[in-house]
Amino acid sequence: MNSFKYSLKEIEKDIDIDIPFRVKDENGHILINLLEDTGEKTIETKLETKGNNLIIETSMEFKNCIGLLKYCIKEKLKDTIKSKEEIIQDILIGKSFCDGMLECPIRSIPTNIILIYGISDKDEMFNILLDKKIQSEEILVSLDKYIVVLVNDENMDKYLNSIREIIDTNPNIDYYTSYGITKGVLDLKEKFDYLKVNINLCMKYKLKVKVYKENELILERALESISEVEKKKIYNDYNKKLSKLDDDLIKTIEVFLKEGLSVSNASEKLYIHRNTLFYRIDKIKKIVNYDITNFNEATEFKIIFNLWKANKNKEVI
Repeated sequence: MNSFKYSLKEIEKDIDIDIPFRVKDENGHILINLLEDTGEKTIETKLETKGNNLIIETSMEFKNCIGLLKYCIKEKLKDTIKSKEEIIQDILIGKSFCDGMLECPIRSIPTNIILIYGISDKDEMFNILLDKKIQSEEILVSLDKYIVVLVNDENMDKYLNSIREIIDTNPNIDYYTSYGITKGVLDLKEKFDYLKVNINLCMKYKLKVKVYKENELILERALESISEVEKKKIYNDYNKKLSKLDDDLIKTIEVFLKEGLSVSNASEKLYIHRNTLFYRIDKIKKIVNYDITNFNEATEFKIIFNLWKANKNKEVI
């Protein structure tokens, strides 16, 4: 409501029309008053805007002009009043706002930001999420190939599972998701840009797992600083062995490493029995000569594995 009042103040300063009038809210509170109280009869008309119902009042002398007055005010408001979604979108693309436009409820945006990149059918995915809105307070914004979800939810795993289930109703939609915590409007764009880098890394390394916390790809970020010469050398040294890994083994590696070497969590995420997971891990060890159940070996192998995938994807392209 404060951003709306700010917009009305701007109209009061800028509107160029020689008709005395006042604007009231639906409770009768005066928001703009350019009409002198002379005791003369007045005429009113209603104006509906985004979430706000206004009453425009002028003297009876100008009753034939009230339609023009209503039109002028409506056009001015169209230029200044924005929904929460529109303001969030403007912030994400780098527009700046004066304080009046960022008053409540924009200042109190949800604390969790989820970035979804639609590799295919982004618009359909956005419409599905909009139609199946999980929480009434969540804000959904569509921007380029991204969907931004702002939400308050202490159990993000449960919330993300709900989103995944909604999206996965259409098997043709391919996507990546990264999420984190935002402190509010002031760091929203910075966090958005950070998560975009995560999404780019997901695509670069063609990760099989689709959802990542904001700091789960720190190693992948660090790998970007390695020289191209060194990356190519590692690729050439390990390509023969790693090329023997099939899709199931590659996904097993990614999930097992992402789940912190937890057999229980990884087998649950892969929808396989623990014994099947142990069988795959043993098979991986025989192929690559690394035991990924050992922390030190798993860390070293993850660096080699990711660099190999990145260079392999370059060759495919």
